[in-house]
Amino acid sequence: MRSFVNGIVRISCLPWLALLACAARGDNPLPWDFKPYNVVVWIVADDRTAIDIPDLIHSLDESFYKSPGAAWSPVVEEPPAEIRSILYRNYETLEYDDIAARDYVLAMKRNHLFSSSVRSIATAADKLESIPGDPVAIETMSRASAEIPKANWNRFLDSLTFKTPERLVIAGAAQDGSDVEIYFDQTFIARLKNALDEGAPRLRSAVEKYKESLPTASPTEARRINKIIAESEAWAAISDTTTLTEDQQLILKLSETQELTIPTDIILQPIRAALEQRQPWAEFVQQWKIDEDDNLHMRLPGTQTFLPLPNRVFKDFYLKTARPDGIKTPDGAVGIDKQDEFINQQVLIDQLREMIVEGNGWTKFGTRLSAQPEGVLYLESQWSVGEEEEVYEAARKAKKKIVNDDLMDAMILPRGIALNLQPQAKIIDPKIPGAVAPKIENPDKVFIVRIETAASPMSISVRELDCPMRFMGPIVTASAIDQRTLADAVARATLKSFAPIVRLDNVGKKNASGRVRAGGLLMIENAEGELVLDESSPAAIKPGDLLQPMIRRIDRFGNPSLLEIVDFAYLKAAELDKAKIELDAYAGRVGTLQGRSDRRTMRTAMKIRPFLDETIVRLHAQGEPDVPLIGYDIFSKELDSREMELVGRTDWDGRIWIKKTDQPLMLLYVKNGRSVLAKLPVVPGQSEMEVADIRGDDTRLRAEAYLKGVENQIVDLVAIRTLLAARIRIKLEKGDLESARELFRALKEQPSYTLIADDMDFQSTVIQTESKSQNAAIRRMFGRTRELLKEHISDALINSLQRDLIAVEKGEPMPSKANAEAEAN
Repeated sequence: MRSFVNGIVRISCLPWLALLACAARGDNPLPWDFKPYNVVVWIVADDRTAIDIPDLIHSLDESFYKSPGAAWSPVVEEPPAEIRSILYRNYETLEYDDIAARDYVLAMKRNHLFSSSVRSIATAADKLESIPGDPVAIETMSRASAEIPKANWNRFLDSLTFKTPERLVIAGAAQDGSDVEIYFDQTFIARLKNALDEGAPRLRSAVEKYKESLPTASPTEARRINKIIAESEAWAAISDTTTLTEDQQLILKLSETQELTIPTDIILQPIRAALEQRQPWAEFVQQWKIDEDDNLHMRLPGTQTFLPLPNRVFKDFYLKTARPDGIKTPDGAVGIDKQDEFINQQVLIDQLREMIVEGNGWTKFGTRLSAQPEGVLYLESQWSVGEEEEVYEAARKAKKKIVNDDLMDAMILPRGIALNLQPQAKIIDPKIPGAVAPKIENPDKVFIVRIETAASPMSISVRELDCPMRFMGPIVTASAIDQRTLADAVARATLKSFAPIVRLDNVGKKNASGRVRAGGLLMIENAEGELVLDESSPAAIKPGDLLQPMIRRIDRFGNPSLLEIVDFAYLKAAELDKAKIELDAYAGRVGTLQGRSDRRTMRTAMKIRPFLDETIVRLHAQGEPDVPLIGYDIFSKELDSREMELVGRTDWDGRIWIKKTDQPLMLLYVKNGRSVLAKLPVVPGQSEMEVADIRGDDTRLRAEAYLKGVENQIVDLVAIRTLLAARIRIKLEKGDLESARELFRALKEQPSYTLIADDMDFQSTVIQTESKSQNAAIRRMFGRTRELLKEHISDALINSLQRDLIAVEKGEPMPSKANAEAEAN
């Protein structure tokens, strides 16, 4: 067993070990491509007495840890006792919310006046007068309100390292988990000053041009322009200072009317003192305050004066200069080469402000709690939180309702109950220490191993939970005859279920680029001494591999505000240069993948593992899951081909089965009539079912059917008119006027151009949809048919025959025959 796992994850290249050792000492932050996965493996079994779980954990733990420099660092353990039953029983349908279902959360009405502004427990304490819950929940939350501020403060102190008196390192402060270095010294001041000196003339020029546009601007536009003018003038004014004295080294706050300067090191002084003295939270928080505009103020040492710290200045300047084109002005752009110094100042201030806001909020939150042993929830009968699993599951499935609608705005509930409240509640996770949610949010991946000892041989199932995305992977199965082979089978299944991650740095319409997580740790020396990818590693990504893009966005409190698995969009690995990877993009909708990552938004992609034999694709009308699209044609096309092949038609429920083929990625095209409604990239076997929300095409199809009928009518009418015209002229040449008149009356009774055109005009006003694009397509279809009607159906034929008939009645030659002979000569 040990040799198998070590052979998979061992890194032979010793320089990477030195780099990891330095990072462990805090000498250097670990970049994304040299950062191992933080992995937890949970073991659950139907009968814990049938196998030796401690021995199994020891075997796996020893094998995984005996591989220095590995691309992952797993911790093998049993899950918390309170969720073992849920993990085992709900294994096939398990989701993040099931695992964290017992954790207490704050459920708040979405129609509450302050619902949109309440993002955390801290802000909830300011907006809610009373927060009820059952006694157990209130006791748990009360303890948390006293302990969490202290715990956060101690955790913050543990993350700090002063390399020099002016240089501070905060561990794990960046979005990708890497360290952030913050410093206030002459280097930073010089960079700021130089950037502003170079940009000041263009900023002043921009101000003048903006002022010229003010007289003709609307009130809203004028306010925006005035704000730009104020910011530009404030930044340009800095460069007017010829020298920066020691007392004026750092401008901490700028506005339209004032500049406030303090010494460079003054922000770091109280933080350094708190770290050196291990200052208690209660003492430290007295040195700071938050004003009504959410700005952070610091007490000047030895005084009662609170100094405002920059809330937006550095951040705004960074955001404008971080883009390659810099600050947008009518003349061009003002930018700088390095922005890390500027944004890192804001990281420190943001962390301090949010920690103080949250700490004060928790303290206030504790005073709002009120225990209500009865009447908090009405289910089928009154219910309060019980300890037994059966009671919890019964309540979770029952119909839930918030009572006392006029007074009860929020309550403390288990997450599983809160998610099923009617009306739907806003969920705020308090992140209580000891809860399950933090245990599955801190790692990168959690592997849940289920062992069924009653089966012979023992059945093993492994599922991966990608913690940042809260995404459950497919089930990987294995078997073991006895305890001796169990560890090896679990290890194999765990490695097989592992899904490597790529950070997407740039994404275009047809391609993307990024870096493989821990990709730098996967390089080994070949026989020629060159560094090459260790393709045997479960964390490796090779050319040709397929990945599913994902988007994660967090709010200012670190809570996920968006977790999106981008459906019907895939990336195919094209080229790999160590950890850097180039990918080809295939998306069903234009613009699905484009966008840039920032401090709160990260775009990643996960390697796909199609373990199933087929995937069901279901089509339904846009926004109406209960309205299947029946009888739609599905065509497939290979990536390097232009020919489409009919796969089949959707059934009565809008479904079609797509079998796995030699081509892992298929491009499906949905057609209804002649029109292609959607392109759906699909990897058969990736999931049991993929659901596509497609705009209905019945109205366009109705228009197409009507116009097809009109076109057929035109074809038939052209044939009839041509035949009748020929017969009329034959009768006229023979002098049979009576028969010619009867045939002419029959011709005039046929539908005319005016009759058909009027009917088309009427139908074009009736056949309409709410979709502008579909209406435009319908108008184009009607236009093409009108052109066809004008070309082939006109009154010229009838007028010509009428002239011939009159001429013959007068004993004169037919004008049409005379014209034909003249044209022939």
